[in-house]
Amino acid sequence: MLKDERIARVAPRIAGDIVMSDVPGETLRKWREFFGLSQTDLARRMGVSPSVVSDYEKRKRSPGARMVRKFV
Repeated sequence: MLKDERIARVAPRIAGDIVMSDVPGETLRKWREFFGLSQTDLARRMGVSPSVVSDYEKRKRSPGARMVRKFV
């Protein structure tokens, strides 16, 4: 299976997991750690500052659809 196919298969699961979670920040952290990324690595890939990622994970911000899309 090609990398793009694997991403296409797992992306809806990740997005659904975040959206349906009672604690989306913890779910974001779970997936970030699953892929072995630091907050800084993820922030760089998403084009945001590390403090933004931290705020989501600490429940200081709630992820909207745009943020979830970027994350996935």
